[in-house]
Amino acid sequence: MKKLISLLLLVFLFSGLCVFAAPTPIYKEGVRDEVLIFSYSEFNNAFTGGTLGKVRFSILPESFQGTLRLRSKKIGELQEISADDIKKITFTPARDFIGSVVFLWNGAAIGQGFSDSASTVTIFVANKSVVSKLPSTKAPSFVGEGLKEFNALFEKLKSTAEKSKSLLNKKRQYAPTPTIPYDKGFAK
Repeated sequence: MKKLISLLLLVFLFSGLCVFAAPTPIYKEGVRDEVLIFSYSEFNNAFTGGTLGKVRFSILPESFQGTLRLRSKKIGELQEISADDIKKITFTPARDFIGSVVFLWNGAAIGQGFSDSASTVTIFVANKSVVSKLPSTKAPSFVGEGLKEFNALFEKLKSTAEKSKSLLNKKRQYAPTPTIPYDKGFAK
C-alpha cells in the first residue's frame, strides 16, 4: 500500500512539473494580390512547450479572402504539416481582396500529440502603400507603437468598409410612403 501511495504521489508531483504545449496568436501583414510566405520561426516562436514538430489548421480562410497552400496545393482542414514543410506554406489573397483574414492553427511538439487548444493566425491584407507604413519586422511583432499604428490603420479600413456598406444600404431603401395625418385627412 505504501508503494502505491508513493507512486501516486510521484505521478501527482511529476504532472505539476509538465509543461503543456500550446499555440499563441500569429500576426502577419500582406500586400493585396501578392503571395505571403510563412516561416518555421513564426510558428515555432508562437508555440510554447517545446520545439514545434508539426502544425495543422482547424479552420481555413474563406475562399473570398484567399487560399492557404502547401507548395502549390490547397491545404485541407486538419492536414498535418511537418516542421520541414512549414516554410513552404503560403497564403494567396483572393484577387483584389483587402481586409483581415483569421484562421486557426494548432501545433505539436516533436514526438508529441497536438495541443488541446488552437490559436489564431491573423493576416492584414492591404494596398502596398498602407503595408509599407507598417513597421518593418523580420517576424510579426505588433507591439508598442507598431501595434498602435496597425490598429489605427485597421480601424480606418473597418470604418471605410462600414461607411460603404451604410451608403449602399441607403441607396437600396425605397422612398418613404407619404402619409396623411389623421386629423388633416380627407374632407369631411
